[in-house]
Amino acid sequence: MAELVFIGTLHCGSTDKDELKDIILDVDPNLMLVEISEKDIQINKISSYPEEMIFALNFARQNNITCKGFDSNLNVLKEGMTKKDELEIIKKQEQVIKNYSWKDFNKSKLNKKISQIENKLIDSKKRAQRENNMKSNIEKLIPKEGIVLIIT
Repeated sequence: MAELVFIGTLHCGSTDKDELKDIILDVDPNLMLVEISEKDIQINKISSYPEEMIFALNFARQNNITCKGFDSNLNVLKEGMTKKDELEIIKKQEQVIKNYSWKDFNKSKLNKKISQIENKLIDSKKRAQRENNMKSNIEKLIPKEGIVLIIT
């Protein structure tokens, strides 16, 4: 049976790349899954993804670790929300995030602060569908054996 290791990151540039690299090396996975669409990996259209996902993908490539993407490209914005609205919400989140490390956000009380800001932007039904899509993508990629590192 495959061993699954999940690493939760923060998508606002606050994930320390050296720490992430050390975790990857410690886990020593046979397969890494990153929150980037596999299609976008195949066509090398990854520049719009969070920097820690791009870092993890590139690190895997440089270290001969098989790496696949599991993201869903489903648009989760509420009706009428624009890219400008999204950028404003991200700035508000960054104000909260800047006072903490990326590891701190695995604690529910801090996640609630971010979620309260994000809920103004994100359609909860679309988010649930995106999460189901990603779960399905992950399930399809998990081998029968080995260590799988899932970075989200």
